[in-house]
Amino acid sequence: MTGTNDRPGPPGPAAVKRSRAWISWSTGKDSAFALHLARQDRQTEIAGLFTTVEEDTGTVAYNGVPLGLAHAQAAALGLPLHLLRIPAGCTARAREMLRREILAREAVPAGITTIIFGDVAVTGIRASRAARLAGLGIDAAFPLWGMDTRRLCRMILAAGIRAVITRVDPAVLDAGWAGRFYGEDFLAALGRGVDPCGENGEFHTFTCDSPDFARPVPAILERITRRDGSVYAELAGLASPAGRQRRPA
Repeated sequence: MTGTNDRPGPPGPAAVKRSRAWISWSTGKDSAFALHLARQDRQTEIAGLFTTVEEDTGTVAYNGVPLGLAHAQAAALGLPLHLLRIPAGCTARAREMLRREILAREAVPAGITTIIFGDVAVTGIRASRAARLAGLGIDAAFPLWGMDTRRLCRMILAAGIRAVITRVDPAVLDAGWAGRFYGEDFLAALGRGVDPCGENGEFHTFTCDSPDFARPVPAILERITRRDGSVYAELAGLASPAGRQRRPA
């Protein structure tokens, strides 16, 4: 005889299928914070980083950070780093063809359905990002979009993200900030019209620590250089000091 306690109970809630995502990884504070927020979303599995590299210099596009430091960040995050290598003299059209080839070859077979971007409010960029992914079955997500950048910069600092300023536009910022930390002193020194997150290209950063890193990614300042109208802090990797490893929060 079957007792009442043997009757099957009501079905439980259906398991929510998690989407697999890559982070568009600039190595800077905004992409680090976008990743930080995405990792708190139980419906999203962060499966890798996607970084654009200038092939002739071996540096990350826009901020000039050596590729080795991006690899060190990926290791600290426990994530694979996928690269879009751009040869010198590459046209915008050829760049987009290379991007789609990489995504079709590496992202689509891995079940990636979303790429997460750290953009906040640059005019037209959201539509442009989505258009580049059209037809691949990959959506673009923007967890920082529309945030007030005065509030966002302090959220980034409060989260424990620590970044170095790697590139400065000397037309709007004192070149002496290149190679210094992004923090309250820097924010207090900004003039009117300078976005505190650098959304208009005023500056770029490299994240050397984050609550999502298993350990800091230290770097040393080798030199300050000027090229193409910008001032760069040229960084090099440094082995992590013993005893400073920590687990992600």
